[in-house]
Amino acid sequence: MMIQVALAIGLPSPMSSAPSPGPAATASIAEFSRDLTLFDSGAARGGNSADIPLSGSTDAPDGARIMAEILRADTGAVLYPAQPVATAAGGSWTGAYPGAARSTHWLRPRVWVEGHASAKASTTSRFGVGHIVGLIGQSEDARMFADNFSQTAPLAVTDDSAVQVIRQQEGGTKPWPITIEPVTAANPVTASVAALADVLIRNAPGEKFLILDLAHSGTSRGNLANDSDFSRDWVDFAAIVAQARADGSDLGLVLDTWTAADSAAADMFRQRFYPFYAGITAAGADYTLGTAHQARTFDHVLWDLSAAGGRGIFDAARTPLLMFGPHRFEVGQDMRDAVTRADGSPDPIANKQDTRLSIRNMLDDAALAPILAPRGKGPEILLYQNGYRAVSATDNTPSDTGTHWDDASHPAAMTDDGLPARARHVAVTALHGLGLAPIEVPRFNRAYWEPSGAWVELWFEDASGATPPVTTTRAARGLPAMPTTYPHRTEVLGFEINGIPAENATLAGGRVRIAPNGGGLFTFADSVQFGRGGASGVLKWPEDKFDGDWMNLPMVDLGLAGVEGVALEPLPLATEIANTLPAPATFTTTGAGPYFNDPGNLGANPGLLTMAARLRFAPGAGNGGIFAQSGGGMEVTRLASNSALRINLDDSSGAALLTSHQPGLSIPENVWVTLLLAIDLPGQTLTLWKDGVETQVALPANTGQLVPGRFLTFLNRNGNGGYQFLGEVEYLRVWKGLASVDANEPATPPSAEITGPDSALVGHPWRKGG
Repeated sequence: MMIQVALAIGLPSPMSSAPSPGPAATASIAEFSRDLTLFDSGAARGGNSADIPLSGSTDAPDGARIMAEILRADTGAVLYPAQPVATAAGGSWTGAYPGAARSTHWLRPRVWVEGHASAKASTTSRFGVGHIVGLIGQSEDARMFADNFSQTAPLAVTDDSAVQVIRQQEGGTKPWPITIEPVTAANPVTASVAALADVLIRNAPGEKFLILDLAHSGTSRGNLANDSDFSRDWVDFAAIVAQARADGSDLGLVLDTWTAADSAAADMFRQRFYPFYAGITAAGADYTLGTAHQARTFDHVLWDLSAAGGRGIFDAARTPLLMFGPHRFEVGQDMRDAVTRADGSPDPIANKQDTRLSIRNMLDDAALAPILAPRGKGPEILLYQNGYRAVSATDNTPSDTGTHWDDASHPAAMTDDGLPARARHVAVTALHGLGLAPIEVPRFNRAYWEPSGAWVELWFEDASGATPPVTTTRAARGLPAMPTTYPHRTEVLGFEINGIPAENATLAGGRVRIAPNGGGLFTFADSVQFGRGGASGVLKWPEDKFDGDWMNLPMVDLGLAGVEGVALEPLPLATEIANTLPAPATFTTTGAGPYFNDPGNLGANPGLLTMAARLRFAPGAGNGGIFAQSGGGMEVTRLASNSALRINLDDSSGAALLTSHQPGLSIPENVWVTLLLAIDLPGQTLTLWKDGVETQVALPANTGQLVPGRFLTFLNRNGNGGYQFLGEVEYLRVWKGLASVDANEPATPPSAEITGPDSALVGHPWRKGG
């Protein structure tokens, strides 16, 4: 790079002798390529200095020293003192002013031949020392810089000297023109650029920024780096970088949230694009440019960690990478857990989740550490509106009463909550990566599981122990609650309990409080998740979009001006929010038992019975009896063939009320389930609650009494070891003469209860077998 070349020049020290320049020696200085050129100070790597390449001509003899100082451009005051920067050679000189720190002012260099300070020359063009940031990506980023997607009134820019952009307008005949523009009150560039500039200006006053639009709509990394793919040309990308380097500076940070075109299942993002970033494969082998790798060919790489080195467009020592994605993608209930769509194509939402995890794996890879920004992955962008309400699927005209949600893949351009909001959060990430806003990426890293199991609370605690309150955009704005039309529409969206959308997630004292779905209590076996799939709370499409679902996603206020808050990171570490409820004592069974028989027959009865169990079937378990009466008087069995429950039931006359009836309930292997069975022969109902969800079966007319001459049994089919349950049990309970009317057990003590560890079962009066 030019800066490195300049530094390599051997300059005489201030104390060394130099040839006398002779009378009236002068030196001129070459102008910068443009006014307001910017040099990066290396903030992303903890630096605050830039070497300013300078050159010119002189009539001084060879070896004469050229001196330079740095002035405020507006007042002419000297800000950085005189230093020797070069020696005359053949009528010219080339060097660099070393170590110029960041300044709130625009600057000019002034030079002279040592010993002839009366003949000083300076540039008319000005320069600054600040931050040069590139943003790579596709349409989500490119639209921020595009005139035709600037559809809202821009914010007023309050510092005309702070931010510049280099952008390339897409469309028309190539090569597309590249422009370098100050972002000013008179020229906000676009509404999104003005929003981005506003956050930078308000949170880093006096700092100077150059933002590079290195994005191109509808393209992938493969398009960019493959010279035989003309959908996106590497020369366009390189030309924008060259503009920022025109005077010998370089980028100080590259931001990347580019995943729309490049989602990949499992860990394939890391595997596939490792060479694109590093010039080596994930296995550590040097990548040969132009060869196929994971269905991609890269003729160019961004950085190069190969043994040969030197092939990357960026120097890792100077320009680190900060990834901050994926951003939010929309997801409907029909796509949340599917591996494939109905047409057999890959589910894009599952891919987004896998890509998010794969990117984290890549950033945790020690081999990539040399190219990564020291502050790690940036905040993820969730807090903006994707798409807009339109008239219909065939008419995309915006409409507040339309029936269609259009362009859900892109931030909306016609609202400040869309594309401009996304731009503001890009600025937050830039501030994070440059160390100008010393924030941590917020995530749910603390949890309190209320000891009774009534609820769990999640929140964020930073390294200092501070706990900024969790809130939502809707709450921060004081807006009315989202209509509770559907069970998943909670005050805070995006949460699940055991993979099922949470139906009771609220803000409570600066935390998110989640209660069990359908009432009841959490147990040790439960877990909560946040931000799976596309990190979106939408489940009912498009109604959730109509009602502004994104405003219910959790965020924290980190004290940054210009944004209401920063989103909590999706997919928190399970270890950081782990369930702390104590596991109850359980016992296990084998093919030989134990199973449990009532020592006496049921006897005369009112036809009412309640039996309860919490258990899980072992992997590979066969048919397993759960509740039964000897001789087949009553039986609830799980079938191994389809995991379904099967029910048989007789009355006291021996008449079959249910025969091999399957009520549509299944119990998967290795999953804890809670079962409650209520039989009410006089009321002609049999009701089963599985994890609190009710299934009721109507019974035919009957005697109103269960078979009296047979005993009750647990964990086998008929009390003699048939269909032995195989797995683990927390408890078994029975209430003779009572039938539960809801998902709760009867309030009176059970007629019998079997619980505890294996050792507690020795000599148990109901035990037989095993």
